[in-house]
Amino acid sequence: MVLCRGGSIPKLIEFICQRQTLQKLINYAIETPRNPNNHDQTYKFPYYAADVLASNAMILQALIEGGWTTEKEEEEDTDKTADTTATTESSENALVQSILKSNDEQ
Repeated sequence: MVLCRGGSIPKLIEFICQRQTLQKLINYAIETPRNPNNHDQTYKFPYYAADVLASNAMILQALIEGGWTTEKEEEEDTDKTADTTATTESSENALVQSILKSNDEQ
């Protein structure tokens, strides 16, 4: 936890700030243990998960923002946006063309 607090390992902090990693840490912190007699599941894992979540300002910022996306997620979002933009442009062009046709006919 000392490494996260000091911010000395940016790749580690970047990994922790990813949406999926934050979700796992939150689950460790709030999940009811499957075996309440297991000391690690009941006390150790939730404590360490909460400690990691609160150990660095960047991690807290990512937590508030809902986690950061990975490069793969960003590429998928970019592809979806491009598809949506192309569809929107073609539908707008069709609308413009239909308006122009109706004006030409009059």
